Amino acid sequence: MSEKTHFDLECFKSVIGRLIGDLARKDYQKIMASGENGRIPIPNLVERINEYGEDIVPLPDYGFSEALCYNIANKYLDVYIPIWTVSGKSDLTLCLQCWYEGGQPKVAIEDLEVL
Repeated sequence: MSEKTHFDLECFKSVIGRLIGDLARKDYQKIMASGENGRIPIPNLVERINEYGEDIVPLPDYGFSEALCYNIANKYLDVYIPIWTVSGKSDLTLCLQCWYEGGQPKVAIEDLEVL
């Protein structure tokens, strides 16, 4: 099976939503086991979230409209999506890399930063 070369946010909504749900549930073991923490060690990810000081909540359906997406050479999609907390939309932004592996959508955290 050839790898997909069409990248848009719609293709990755389910994996991104699940990942943010895992962050909201603080299911860091699941994120680490799947490799979705990307290049950020889990302790660093936890530290950044704790330093921010608000509890993350699952992404609302309309949250995807706030995402910025960049198709990189038809190899992957960079996605910058605000995180919601109990107080609403925050300035904490999840920077993701999305791609296909074995025809399945994959996601990895590139960064978690205040923008």
